[in-house]
Amino acid sequence: MARTPTIPSYREFDPTLCRPRPSKGKERYGRRKLVPPSTLIATLSLWVIVLSVWSATGCNHQSTKNPDAGVSDAGVSDSSILDGANLDAALPGTPVVQERIDNLTDQEQTNLPVTLSEVFAKGEVTQSVVVTLDNGAHPLVTQVDVKRRWDDGSIKQALLSTVLPELPASGSMAFTIARAESAPDNVGQDASMLADIDGFSPEVTFTTSDGVYTASLKDFLNRNLLARTWLAGPVVDEWHIEGAPKNETDQEHQQLRVSFRIRRYAAMPNSLRVEVVVDNVWTDARGDVDYDLSVTIDGADPIDEKTGVKHYHNARWRKVWWWGPAPADINHVYDRDHLVSTDLIPRYDTSIVVDQTVIDKQYDDLQSSPHDILENGIITAYFPTTGGRDDIGPYPAWAARYLISMDPKARDITLTLGDLAGSFSIHLLERHTGRIVSIDDRPQCNPWGDQRYADKDSVLPDPVGETTSPYHPDNAHQPSLAYVPYLVTGEYYYLEEIYYWASYVLLASWYVPRQDDLGLLVGNQVRGQAWALRELADAAAIGPEDRPETAYFKSKVINNTQYYADTMQGPPAANPMGWWGRQSNWGQDGGRPDSNMADDVRYYTSPWMSDFLIWSFDHAALLGFDQAATCRDWLLAYTIGRFTNGPDFNPYDGAAYHLAVETTEEVQFADWATVWQESFAGRQDPPPTELPYKSCALCYPFIARAVLTAGVRNNDAKAQQAFDFLNSNLDLTALAGDPKWALVP
Repeated sequence: MARTPTIPSYREFDPTLCRPRPSKGKERYGRRKLVPPSTLIATLSLWVIVLSVWSATGCNHQSTKNPDAGVSDAGVSDSSILDGANLDAALPGTPVVQERIDNLTDQEQTNLPVTLSEVFAKGEVTQSVVVTLDNGAHPLVTQVDVKRRWDDGSIKQALLSTVLPELPASGSMAFTIARAESAPDNVGQDASMLADIDGFSPEVTFTTSDGVYTASLKDFLNRNLLARTWLAGPVVDEWHIEGAPKNETDQEHQQLRVSFRIRRYAAMPNSLRVEVVVDNVWTDARGDVDYDLSVTIDGADPIDEKTGVKHYHNARWRKVWWWGPAPADINHVYDRDHLVSTDLIPRYDTSIVVDQTVIDKQYDDLQSSPHDILENGIITAYFPTTGGRDDIGPYPAWAARYLISMDPKARDITLTLGDLAGSFSIHLLERHTGRIVSIDDRPQCNPWGDQRYADKDSVLPDPVGETTSPYHPDNAHQPSLAYVPYLVTGEYYYLEEIYYWASYVLLASWYVPRQDDLGLLVGNQVRGQAWALRELADAAAIGPEDRPETAYFKSKVINNTQYYADTMQGPPAANPMGWWGRQSNWGQDGGRPDSNMADDVRYYTSPWMSDFLIWSFDHAALLGFDQAATCRDWLLAYTIGRFTNGPDFNPYDGAAYHLAVETTEEVQFADWATVWQESFAGRQDPPPTELPYKSCALCYPFIARAVLTAGVRNNDAKAQQAFDFLNSNLDLTALAGDPKWALVP
């Protein structure tokens, strides 16, 4: 049964105590000026006095929202505030990490509110944290909204909101996140206060062939359509209010849903952040919707207008505006080594200096691409497109460039493309639960496959209209579009996208090899198994604990890793060499004959696809799925062997496109000498004496090098030998342009 969360109470905050000077200026990508320590100390002293006054003036009055108001079971933020009364508890804490905020405008900012998404390694932060200046000497009021914890109870991800006293024009402010001894309970304001703000009346209007439909925030508030409170406390509140637009006869549109996501900083009493998300995702009303669009925030001139919008079935879009003055454009510069140490992202080589010209060009390419609502920007529209691409890898190259460089343009690319993840027609939501489609409820659901023989209760209702889309997703070439954006922003939209894409990889897998609700991925191409496993593991690892999706995806990861471990190890073992996934070398059964192979080769494998799967198993293991390590190590034997068995197997052939695995009698090859002979019997050229693609950072040798880091990390001497061989034969400077496989042990 759905759980009804506690409704956050009202906390007053005197807006006269915090007046920002927000102003937007031209973006600057250059040197930053640091705030003089004397200025910081003076400003902070005044700030602490102000906070003491605030604490002493009774600004902690609470009133409770009507308990009968309609809410979903999405959960209320786990929030804490370290205010003036709690500074003593914060001071003894030891530092966790030092980071920086860059001002991307040429105007000085004072009393600038910020919300920072922070992630921590397991066991690193057991209670709470506080943002401090001067290496921990001056703690700031810090609202802590914990979004996920590790299984030992320590914090995995939290959104930290505070107010920066001063940020110089085109300059920077360093800050330290320190451990805090206590995490007091905290409450925020009630969403109903939005209805009383003069001049604030967001509306989204859709003019369709069936009439005009309008979604009004005030109407939604009157109807108690608060879906969730995402941030709650005296620094910032964020409410999500959502419902269907209505026409003049009060009839709801059966396909469209609008979500108003409003963020209010107490230090900016005259401004509100307005996020609008428009969904066309219901399973019982699949179909395209054509409309003209108008968005207003203040009831006057539209802030956005579009004509002839084709809202593809099972797609969604997002836009963000500000009502009132907007805060400064900033760039949150993480400590990259700390970020990598959490194991929530790959172990990137943070010593790499990313090629700025590549970032600049991709930024320009994005700006010149179609990147408005329901468009795809520089995301490949047809996923099965072959060849090397920026979007295929552990995470896209643009995200890797951002995480390693912390460049603001790279960040903008990553977040913009995260927004456009909604453009693809993979989003399916059940109206009766308000949740993604679950194969626990629909065990044989496969909307993009043959459903003629599926259990009728598993099949989705027929579409209600035309279902078109210029995009073609699949599992085998699936990029991760939303995970990194969510990690670095904590924006709920990206979390939803993580859930939708993880749901898609299950629903897009044929239900027979999937074994219905077990959710096995083995029916996909090996590369599809790799990327699908990544999507499931990320969704399970980062979603809030109290969300049912977290347990759902966790169970599917466990089912898969158990299946792979049992099948690989046996008894009997899947094969004596450690390869996974065979493909036909015969044209008569739909295979793709490889002219290099000997005549008696019936099946070959694609070792680079196995390398993809090794990375995904290693990633899942680092996220806490222990059985995934067993699968990773079994597969690693094959990758290690390809580079450490000379002269029986030429290591310069270790990054081959195909390697032979079975004869026409389906007898498996059991030694490296035979594998080499059978794989290259038809080759016309002499054996190679150097690696292919040694300057191509997205090519097979670099992929093998990346996954070998897992063996090196586990002190495997043979893995170290293979890793050293690749390092000495590759042009590692190529990783500066494309660092998505730039991993270290």
